[in-house]
Parts: sequence; structure tokens; C-alpha cells
Amino acid sequence: MAHKLLVNTPRGVQEIIEVGEGGGYFDLSRVLWDERKDGPMPDITLGGMVRTGAVLEFDQPRMDAHLAVDLQEAKDARINTIDAETGRDIRALIGDPTRQRNLSARINRLLLKRVDGTATQAEVAELVSLDDLFARVELLFTDGNARESVVQTMKTVAEVAEG
Repeated sequence: MAHKLLVNTPRGVQEIIEVGEGGGYFDLSRVLWDERKDGPMPDITLGGMVRTGAVLEFDQPRMDAHLAVDLQEAKDARINTIDAETGRDIRALIGDPTRQRNLSARINRLLLKRVDGTATQAEVAELVSLDDLFARVELLFTDGNARESVVQTMKTVAEVAEG
């Protein structure tokens, strides 16, 4: 039979963990309620509970701390997704890092030829084309950063999930 433990995790949130007869939590000082010792889990608001003597009580500052951790974790996950999407879009546009370095080297060679006056019309056109390509990359970075900034202003986990 599984028993429930209400614990304050190292991440700063509260969780209900189910354990078997011989199971436990690695840090007993974080266990607020253990059904094997304290009886059935009372009705609680997960995230906002503190123990006072033999009872669990709701504590708004504790709840606020729990919600802040949840919100930051949701924001971090959303920003990681945006970073991955931006990276994917950039790779689709200009290739893997090796190709990107090769393109940068090609741009540098073409710029030197343009400066010293030895660039052909075709090389100047190629330079303009490559410049346009990297301008689009910059737009992808700018868009990704703007989307991340919007995520940082979000106030709830639900808002982050929708965004």
C-alpha cells in the first residue's frame, strides 16, 4: 500500500510523494506530513502549507514562494524552447557551425577584395547576398530575444503556457 508524504523539495516547491511501507524521503527535515505517522493527508493547498504542531495550516508567504518557483521554472522552460527554435531557424538558414564559419571567412575575403578594389561584379553581388543572409540571421536573433523578453514579463504559469 502506498502512503503519501507532503515534502518541501530542495527546489523550493511542495510535492506529494507516494512511498511504500519501507520507503521514505532522503531528507526527513523536509517532510511536513507522513501518513504512516501523522494519519491520512488532510485537505491541503499544495504549495502553501506549513506545519504547526500536529496540524497543517495554509501560509500565504509559503504559497507565494512556491508559485514563484513554478513561474520561474515555466519561464526557463519557455525560454529554452525559444532558444532551440531560434537555433533551428538559424541552422535552416545558414547551416551548421562549420558552414557558418566558412561563410564568415568568405565574407571577410570578399570584403578585403572590395576594399582593395580587386572584387569582380559577381563577388560584389555575392557579398551583398551574404550580407542579406546574415541580416536575416540578425532578425532571427532579435525576434528570439524579443520573445524571451515578453516571457520574462509574464506573471503566471498559465500565461507562460499560453504564450
